[in-house]
Amino acid sequence: RPDVPDEMIDRIRAMAADAKHREAWLTAAAAVTDARITAIVSGKHRSAYARAASLAHAHAETLAGLGQVPDAHAYLAAVRTRFPRHVAFRSELDAAAAASTLRDRHT
Repeated sequence: RPDVPDEMIDRIRAMAADAKHREAWLTAAAAVTDARITAIVSGKHRSAYARAASLAHAHAETLAGLGQVPDAHAYLAAVRTRFPRHVAFRSELDAAAAASTLRDRHT
């Protein structure tokens, strides 16, 4: 898989040197990511569940790369909680977790 999270982290750091702008960018990125995940899962586009899970993990890995490991884990837990009945999506989240760098990062 491409190293998207590192690229995202580099771009965040380059675009926003101060914490205020970085947090605003992360908030906007989370909103866009969450909207896409919701559209895919709520629309029951099963063929895109893996992509939605990958988006969730990419955002979480970006948070972790910026030193926000607890927030990264909380974000993924919140995504999982939002879709309690979507077993196929939760399965894709589990599959994405197996490939994620977060599995080695703890609070």
